[in-house]
Amino acid sequence: MNKDTKIYLGLVVIVLIIISIIFIRNYLINQQTDKTTMQCIASKSMLIASTSCSHCVEQKKILGDYAKDFQIVYVEDDPTLWSKYNLIGVPTWVIDNRTYPGTKSITELKTLTNC
Repeated sequence: MNKDTKIYLGLVVIVLIIISIIFIRNYLINQQTDKTTMQCIASKSMLIASTSCSHCVEQKKILGDYAKDFQIVYVEDDPTLWSKYNLIGVPTWVIDNRTYPGTKSITELKTLTNC
């Protein structure tokens, strides 16, 4: 391998390392959750779900250990939720009497609840 090739490969490796560091840093910042933030989101929201819904299971996984702090209401237990909130599917978040269907990230929930 000649000298120019070694320099080129070295630069490529350095650039890849820098890009990886930036990506990992941004990912960790966006996924960072703390107890206070999660309690804030939980206090301002309600999750309508179904026990047979794979997206609902995924939503609870996103909430992680904090899922127990959230008010989660199941449509099987209260079928009137469909008409009460004009649901088009589950999971659906209720925040400030507005509905937000679909699985949400912690970042999205922070924005929706202003937490």
